[in-house]
Amino acid sequence: MIRNAHRMRSALLSVVMMLSVFTAWAEPGVPSVADMEILGEEVVWTPKVDFASLRLSVALPDGRTVQSAFPQDTPPYFNMWLEDGTRVPDGRYMYELRVRPRVDDETQSMLAAIQALPDRQERVDLLVSEGRLPEKPLVQTGYFLVVDGLPLLPAAKVGQAKHPKPSLAAPTAATNTKAVTTGDLSVRNSLCVGGDCADTETFGDETILLKEGTLRIRFNDTSTTAGEPTRNWGITINDIAVSGADYFAIEDEDAGSIPFRIEGTAPDHALYVSDSGDIGFGTSTPAQRLHALDTDTPTLRLEQAGGAFGDRTWDIGGNESQFFVRDVTNASALPLRITAGAPNNSLFIAADGKVGLGTATPTARLHVKSTDGTDLLVCEDATNTVVVRALSQTSDVNLKENIKPVDGRDILDRVSELPVSRWNFKGDESATRHLGPMAQDFHAAFGLGEDDRHIAPMDMSGVSLAAIQQLNEERQAQEAKIRALEERLARLEALLGSKAGR
Repeated sequence: MIRNAHRMRSALLSVVMMLSVFTAWAEPGVPSVADMEILGEEVVWTPKVDFASLRLSVALPDGRTVQSAFPQDTPPYFNMWLEDGTRVPDGRYMYELRVRPRVDDETQSMLAAIQALPDRQERVDLLVSEGRLPEKPLVQTGYFLVVDGLPLLPAAKVGQAKHPKPSLAAPTAATNTKAVTTGDLSVRNSLCVGGDCADTETFGDETILLKEGTLRIRFNDTSTTAGEPTRNWGITINDIAVSGADYFAIEDEDAGSIPFRIEGTAPDHALYVSDSGDIGFGTSTPAQRLHALDTDTPTLRLEQAGGAFGDRTWDIGGNESQFFVRDVTNASALPLRITAGAPNNSLFIAADGKVGLGTATPTARLHVKSTDGTDLLVCEDATNTVVVRALSQTSDVNLKENIKPVDGRDILDRVSELPVSRWNFKGDESATRHLGPMAQDFHAAFGLGEDDRHIAPMDMSGVSLAAIQQLNEERQAQEAKIRALEERLARLEALLGSKAGR
């Protein structure tokens, strides 16, 4: 019996797979922009529109999301093997196919010209009104199944209608009765609507109970006065198809779109709006206008896809170690990271555009203040020449420890052996010359600073002052010795003069 069951299941899978090759499956009410088929171990979409690029996002049943970009004239596909070499898990896969339509060269040039303009959206709307761009994004959403590692498209519930057609015999009064009222109607207790409502329905706390295999509520606006809104809306509960999705959705029936949808098994407070208007993602106590909570690295994604301009995806997130901006499109590079515990004003941008590093009062285009108090100003003079100026460096005795005197003679000896050269920085004009020691030689001679690649201005001045003090001390000693010798010489000359006069 078990062997026969396996045979029947395999045969059913084969039939469904053969049917799937000729079946496109998208969300009900969502326009189809591509035909969908299964070829071996791949789900393949064949676009019905001319496109410049495609973005395919597939949500796996284990919570992961796979995104792939496909260039012009390359149909998108999803393989049953992931990049790490593992096979995809069984389950239901939601997908979103977003198409960026191909435009003519003239329109492409116009888009490039307006890309950085502040009113670019208004200009894009004008191109849409002229018919150069589609009126709305070309997006198709839907799902497929993976069973025993093989992809399947969901099959319709053939022959499983919840409400069979009545027999040809004369219907009874109970089955043919329709209550019509032209006045107001009040129901004092609960109300059950649907073909599966029992004659002795038991109600709980619900006021209205909808009970049926297919749950749909439609709002048809029949306004006929010119200018009045007439858009029709609907509420849809769950798919009808076998192995379909569980969800609650609000549909814009006139546009054929689903602007709001809640998937089954969505966690508590996936979207929460507080009485103050704050919105929580994963929390019922949002502390700010937008508050995202997760157990590990809450992240917001900013994705531009399927529009007139190129595709790009950015992530903004943070965790116990850092805040970051991730350029997902660029191999998930991290161009901006702030380590947890960074001090105040690590980066400060003033209202006039001046940038401070370590200071909230920048006085130049770039004002750098290090932890030891050194100020470095980078600005431009009247000729737009970049000027770098170093200001005072903190040297407060109250901020220092391990204070010890130095041996001036030793410092002077080391200075006398320190190589000093003329040179220019690589990349600078060779005529731009500098004079000074190399950081490696300076560090080897005095052991000062954090490493052997930099020389702190205070260390350089300290070495110079110690050497100058030693030279001054030796000069004073020499002057004293010279004065003593001069006095002695004067006495000798006086003595010789007195003897010569005798």
